[in-house]
Amino acid sequence: MGDGLGKWLGSHTITGFWGTQSETNEFRRNRATWQTDEVNPATAFAGRPGAFFRTMIGVAYVGPSALSATGPDQVRISPVNVKVPQAGDTFNLWYQGPTGRARIDDSIKNNNFYTSFINFTGNKTKNEIDSEAVTVQSRFLDGNLVSLLGWRSDEATSFERLNTSQINDLTGSTSRFQDDGNYKPENYILQDDPSSVEKGDTFTASVVAHVPDGWTEDLPMQPRLSFHWGESENFSPAGLRRDVYLNVLSPPTGETTEYGFSLELAKKHFLRFNWFETASAGANSGLNAALVANRQAYRLERMVAEPQNTGWTFAENKAAMIVDLNGVDPIPGINSYAELESTIQGLLPAELQSQYNYRVVQNNGTYEVQSETFGGQVATAAVKAEGFEIDFVSNPTPNWRISVNVGKQETVQSDSAPLAAQLAGTVLGNIESTGLRDLRVSPTFGANETVFGEYNRLVLVPLNGVLAKDGTTSLEQRKWWANFVNNYRFSEDSWLKGWSVGGAVRWQDEVGIGYGQLYSPDTGIIPDLNNPFFAPSSWNGDVWTSYRRKLTEKINWKIQLNVRNLIGEDDDIPVRANPDGSIAVIRIPNERVWFITNTFEF
Repeated sequence: MGDGLGKWLGSHTITGFWGTQSETNEFRRNRATWQTDEVNPATAFAGRPGAFFRTMIGVAYVGPSALSATGPDQVRISPVNVKVPQAGDTFNLWYQGPTGRARIDDSIKNNNFYTSFINFTGNKTKNEIDSEAVTVQSRFLDGNLVSLLGWRSDEATSFERLNTSQINDLTGSTSRFQDDGNYKPENYILQDDPSSVEKGDTFTASVVAHVPDGWTEDLPMQPRLSFHWGESENFSPAGLRRDVYLNVLSPPTGETTEYGFSLELAKKHFLRFNWFETASAGANSGLNAALVANRQAYRLERMVAEPQNTGWTFAENKAAMIVDLNGVDPIPGINSYAELESTIQGLLPAELQSQYNYRVVQNNGTYEVQSETFGGQVATAAVKAEGFEIDFVSNPTPNWRISVNVGKQETVQSDSAPLAAQLAGTVLGNIESTGLRDLRVSPTFGANETVFGEYNRLVLVPLNGVLAKDGTTSLEQRKWWANFVNNYRFSEDSWLKGWSVGGAVRWQDEVGIGYGQLYSPDTGIIPDLNNPFFAPSSWNGDVWTSYRRKLTEKINWKIQLNVRNLIGEDDDIPVRANPDGSIAVIRIPNERVWFITNTFEF
């Protein structure tokens, strides 16, 4: 708008955006299962095709015995040359029917069995995202003040597959399985109505102020000084997510603030200092939230369905469940499978059981557990990260360029899994009050793990581990890092004209890989946050060289050789430590890579 008023009003660039996207996800999981025409396979292996007991499991030796090995370096692994069974392959098997199940003939027998592949589970979801955005970039005072304002709106619509009542309307049965054990095709039909529609608006604002050149042009090295500040919100359309009570969760949101300044000297050297803080809500806490309620199926399977399939009376089953209690019966009011099933169902709050509908049904003479299934269950947490970065770029000569980046970041997680902890406490209280706590959870298998022991191992210990870390700095994140890059291009009057050489070095701080353990009467086993185990810091370096020349008046050619990870750490990288400090999981270091690239410009 020219000088005068236009100079103060500034110049502006307005950008608009509209977009829509649709994503459909479908997965199907198949399992090799045993079939036979010679005997009743349900008697031989129990269960319908595709069920756990009829799963074909292969075992192959991968090397000689490692019992006498004193370390991983003494373990020898040989190639495995085993044909993977195909559908229809036949095997003559010796087997003993599940002990006591038939209650007629437990002798060892052999018959011919063949392999088939059963689609035993799967899912289908659909997410639609509609987005629109507007940004305004403005320049004021001859470009010395630059601002950016942005607004974005996202609407995420999620669809789930048919539920069991809808499948019942189509097929006349609430079972998700066909008689042959395969998942019904109706499991892969989406509902007409969305399960959730989530909308979020996010805003972005930033400003950069440059000190006018005229103010500093007479100073040594003609410094240019700039200041920056920015704040941005984000909305992550993560698809359908539910809490442990199956309520639909809003997508994760966050806000980032950053500020700092930069300095340019002699138009050759550039320094930038940046501090940032990011806070997010509704992030995934890392806990397997589905386990908090979904252990119901395991209890019903092992304590109700399997004993009946084995042919036990309830009295026999009860005797096996309380065998470790010195004759004490903690469930005197439970004297039938129906009463035990009802008690186990009641471990969940009534409103949650009504949605899952965990139940034991008889299917072709075999008792099995059925329920409604829900995906996307997460336990949320709030996460706050703070840090700063320093960037330095220098051109000491026209042909020499140096770059250094150093950064630090610390992350603190809080308000972790509050609903999961609440539900776990309710279930645990019900386990205690009903008398189920010390009963064997798998009586027909002879295993001595109790109802409490199983729930504690798979739910309470991981949950307490997450809760114990609330408010502490995450050690699983490397606190410091640094990168250095150096490149030199030989001058045109040198006998090395056209050649360039360079290298880079990367360094990362040590990182936490595990903790010792403590036992608390109130919370059980929790990580000893004062006794962490660390993987050492690591560094690696690359080198490269290139040659450039003109092939013709209009075509430039460049050939470059890179060697990645030429120097640096090459030991196995510890990833996870056991509670005693021994290394449980390692990662093989990145390999050394040589590669050549040719580039033609015209």
